[in-house]
Amino acid sequence: NKNGPGCPSVRVYTYTLRTTAEDVDEIQTITTTANPGQQLGGTFRIKLNDVLTPWMPHDIKAHALRLQLETLENIGKVSVKRTLNGDTGGYHWKVRFCQSVGNITEMIPESRLTGHGASVGVRTDRHGNHLSGTFQIGFLNRTTRDLNHDISASELGDALVEDIDEIESAVVSRLD
Repeated sequence: NKNGPGCPSVRVYTYTLRTTAEDVDEIQTITTTANPGQQLGGTFRIKLNDVLTPWMPHDIKAHALRLQLETLENIGKVSVKRTLNGDTGGYHWKVRFCQSVGNITEMIPESRLTGHGASVGVRTDRHGNHLSGTFQIGFLNRTTRDLNHDISASELGDALVEDIDEIESAVVSRLD
């Protein structure tokens, strides 16, 4: 007994485990266009997860589009940059999903645009990501089984006790 006569052989270890991943925001681009020599007019709207924006002018400013998109359910904050697309009055709006996690459903445009060959489209430039996968914990020359990235505190405590013989009890807390 290393702790002296009458004292139990107990050691307390305190560790902090942190899981991280690079945050990659989804980027989608809305593009309006018309045939050469035409002048784009009219309106369009965007549908995401079965929710529609109101009809918006063909030349809506980036700030105004951002406000309209942020009213859609479960979208959170977005940033929008607008650039001119040719000389027909069309634009590109690059929409970055700043708070949504993971791969976002692609927006669906609906058109009431005017001008010969007028159209609106959406493309995904970059898919978003989310934390996933498994990890293991090594302690006292032993290793746990694969543990899910979103394991609960109680499940992690149980896994430590079950997988590492030298651990008799574990108190685990989790902060998200």
